[in-house]
Amino acid sequence: MTAAEQSGRSLREWMERNPSASFDLLTPCGYVYLTPEKAAAVLAGADVPAHPGVPGCEQMVSAEELFAQTIEASNYTDGVWHIMTAWPEQDQGFQMGGMTMG
Repeated sequence: MTAAEQSGRSLREWMERNPSASFDLLTPCGYVYLTPEKAAAVLAGADVPAHPGVPGCEQMVSAEELFAQTIEASNYTDGVWHIMTAWPEQDQGFQMGGMTMG
């Protein structure tokens, strides 16, 4: 799949298509690492911890919040999808961490 085909795709779709992979996500909510088991739990609606790059500074992010994002870039290495996500463009501003900035 080319970079152009990857960009804009939904994270939910990506996870459903790759059930045996791990996911190393860079999201607007922070860094999220999902094993295949954690990814399955997120697909079932579980919250997941995210951190800003500093150990011990985690916050919970809902599956709904993750799945509202689209894939901007991805790379597959050694069974792990490294994915950068972003909020879809919005007319009145952008979202970050559950807040709308306008």
